[in-house]
Amino acid sequence: DVSWIDTIAAGSSGQPEPVDYDSRTVYDQAPLVYPLLTLSDAIIFPKIVAPLVVGRELSLYAVETAAEQGSPLIILGQRDPTETEPAAEDLYTVGVEARVLRRLRMPDGSTSILVQGRRRVKLVEILGDDPYLSAAVMPLVESQGPADDFEPLTRAALTMFEKCIDLDPEIEEEAFVAALNATDPGWLADIIASAL
Repeated sequence: DVSWIDTIAAGSSGQPEPVDYDSRTVYDQAPLVYPLLTLSDAIIFPKIVAPLVVGRELSLYAVETAAEQGSPLIILGQRDPTETEPAAEDLYTVGVEARVLRRLRMPDGSTSILVQGRRRVKLVEILGDDPYLSAAVMPLVESQGPADDFEPLTRAALTMFEKCIDLDPEIEEEAFVAALNATDPGWLADIIASAL
């Protein structure tokens, strides 16, 4: 029995074979390992740019490491937002691989960052906590059906989203423009969910 760590050490060979997982595809390859940021009060979606404030020491080290090394940052949401030191069971198992676009240290010791989600990932394992947490993850690829199947649903979603914007002045008009320009149903759903 070969562990995923042995697979990483041996190197990848050939194209990975997709494995079905909860209506998504997980590639049958060695997990990717990147610094982990856990969020108690936000969810980041693929392709969406969002500002975050990071204050916990483990999280600060993870963000600094990802930014300095130019590596992705794994972002997972917490099940219980009051938990100050979440363990693996306190986190959702699907998150996002993100890129740190900008970071700024604040006078209170926290760091303000701007991140962009890249793709969804499935948590395999949380590794270490010195000086920061890392996550072993597998990329998730959403399955897509024929575009004709989604067209009526896309129009209905856009109509309902426009009504939400009319009713809630806190939702920015730019979100609707972005939704109109979404090129696939999954991206549209992510734009709408991130704006609401």
